[in-house]
Amino acid sequence: TDPLAQATANTLAFQTAITGLGAVFANKAYQSSKNYESALADLAKVLDGGMDAAKGYGARLNETASQFAQNGQELVSAMANFVQAGYNAEEAFALVTDSTKLMIAGELDAARSSELLTSILKGFKAPASEAGAAVDLLNDVSNKYATNVEQLAVGMAALSPIAQQMGFSMTETA
Repeated sequence: TDPLAQATANTLAFQTAITGLGAVFANKAYQSSKNYESALADLAKVLDGGMDAAKGYGARLNETASQFAQNGQELVSAMANFVQAGYNAEEAFALVTDSTKLMIAGELDAARSSELLTSILKGFKAPASEAGAAVDLLNDVSNKYATNVEQLAVGMAALSPIAQQMGFSMTETA
């Protein structure tokens, strides 16, 4: 009976571990859901369409998050940041895609990426439609001159207002 008792004890221990793991995963999923809903509520505050518009963009942002293997909640927050920076909802949505590319190239988080991209565009008084070109430029210069994309973006963000006043383009500044 001793081997049977040990097998029963091991089975009970295994079941307890599985139950504990399930509880941990459920708590993690609940926290993620809560954070996502909070980000969606923040986005709804800054969009004209309110929560309905935020949910529509949320679904599209989740597709973008899946495409780039990123966190959907961070992308929703990034879009809210772009709207607060003065871009309309469609421009902000497009900027999220470009800032996601900058996130990947520069190994940045969403908030930092959106902040740098906004600073670069505002400094050069460039429209949102030039964001993709700015990200490509940063990546190209980084590859050619063995610089860090993040450091280059920080420099561009800081220098952009001065460079624009001096008549330099983004390419010349980079």
